[in-house]
Amino acid sequence: MRDNDVRIRCILCKEIDSETEGRMYEFANTQMKEDYDHFLHHIRSNDEVHLFEVNTRGAIVGFQFWKCTTLGSSNARAIFGGKLRIAPEFRNRGLHFRSGAKFFFRSKLQHPTSPFYILALASIFGFVSVTSALAEYHLLDPRPSNATEEDVWAAFLQFASASDFQLDTRTGLAFVDIYPTIEVLSQFGPEYYQRPEAVAYESANPNWRTNGKYVAYWFRVSSGNAARVIRTIWRKRRRSGRSREILPRVQRRL
Repeated sequence: MRDNDVRIRCILCKEIDSETEGRMYEFANTQMKEDYDHFLHHIRSNDEVHLFEVNTRGAIVGFQFWKCTTLGSSNARAIFGGKLRIAPEFRNRGLHFRSGAKFFFRSKLQHPTSPFYILALASIFGFVSVTSALAEYHLLDPRPSNATEEDVWAAFLQFASASDFQLDTRTGLAFVDIYPTIEVLSQFGPEYYQRPEAVAYESANPNWRTNGKYVAYWFRVSSGNAARVIRTIWRKRRRSGRSREILPRVQRRL
């Protein structure tokens, strides 16, 4: 199936109906187990969800939540990447990067002079996927050493509280009470966990398989990170026949 057979449908979280909530939860629970009420709370604490749907039949094959807010008392803005789930057969297509680009550009139009930072709590799979496409990123440090880190720490505390997560002030890990299924764990061989990003994740969160905790990380939307993400989207979409259109168009918008 080609990438352009999958559409990204953007829905405000306050407008999600109960039927869509049920479909999303059923899909999500095939990969990472969590309580239904907790899932609904996450929906209501975010601004927008992007559903990845098969054009021909509307089946959900993934989704990504997003939220945008101020960062400290400066002009900066923080975009929170919320829950991300993608069906195994639709991974490695750049869907979540395309989703992030959509949300970022719309947010940037509303705040054209603001620097933007992306903040996220991630499973090892989301962490490896995103950070491997970045020029630089930072793990959340519960002992901030400058004004930006203080603002980031405060923003994570606020986001965790709104999402009913528990942020450990000693380690910076977030207890989200979500656990990978045996089926998901079986999809990744030993070589996956030898990747530098996976090693970094396991170093920060060695008991991630059973402790229900995610790693928090953040990065600025810098020219270096943007260039790396653009190249990643282009590379992952080469087979779709649309990559030659996408790269110049995205570069012009930066």
